[in-house]
Amino acid sequence: MNERQTIKYLIDVMEFNIQELYEIPAEKRSDFAWGQIYALSECMEILQHCPLAIALGLCYDIQKRYPID
Repeated sequence: MNERQTIKYLIDVMEFNIQELYEIPAEKRSDFAWGQIYALSECMEILQHCPLAIALGLCYDIQKRYPID
């Protein structure tokens, strides 16, 4: 797997995982689920410093797409 494939895979996995967590109603999310949301959001924001990640689709405002209630 090359750099481009690795970053794309990482983006896909993080987006899939955070989306699954957001399918749980906020009032029913465990502390662990909230921790995963915080961690995934932070990782995605850090990854946005990589121009290739932006080019591969991580070019949106993460906090707006995945607000932390």
